[in-house]
Amino acid sequence: MKFIRLVGIVLLAAMMGLIAGCGDPGSKSKEIRIGFQTIPNTEAVAKGAGWHEKALSGWKVKWVPFDSGRDVNNALASDSIDIGLVGSTLVSTGLSKGIDYEVIWLADVIGDNEALVVKDTSGIQEIGDLVGKTIAVTFGSTTQYSLLGALQASQIDSGKVHIIDMKPADMLAAWNRGDIDGGYVWQPTLQQMQQNGGTCADHKRATGT
Repeated sequence: MKFIRLVGIVLLAAMMGLIAGCGDPGSKSKEIRIGFQTIPNTEAVAKGAGWHEKALSGWKVKWVPFDSGRDVNNALASDSIDIGLVGSTLVSTGLSKGIDYEVIWLADVIGDNEALVVKDTSGIQEIGDLVGKTIAVTFGSTTQYSLLGALQASQIDSGKVHIIDMKPADMLAAWNRGDIDGGYVWQPTLQQMQQNGGTCADHKRATGT
């Protein structure tokens, strides 16, 4: 099994050397299964423009949607897909568990694409205000480790924050119900939560940066 963290513009150079890992070019199936996350990034541009299909003429490209990199990682481990894009944390996790990855491209630097967003009514103004609050993250993702890193940097016991595991779609639903005080998540869920009574914690220095 091969793994590529890619942007579509480099797919041709990347895939030709890995094509044998996705099946026998002489077989009738000739299908490549690409796992993608429903987030706005360069992968979405490449998918929409059909660059993969053009670069792999004669092959069927099957796109498989996932809510998080954790799901992509599990699909790669179970051989349900051939290619996927996941965050650096999950790559490290996969490598430590012996998944046969080949990482050949860094798609992007996340930057402001993910952040901690808190309810305007939560009273959270700084990192210390997270104590006793319910904050959702997707376990195993960069958001979990970013939150834990922020708490550690501010010398706050993470056990004093109620950190729960949620995928972005479930997090948004919990946010709308008022079940959580905040969530560390990526786009487009991040923007949706901001638009529904939330503020990016960076604007309140809640991440300690």
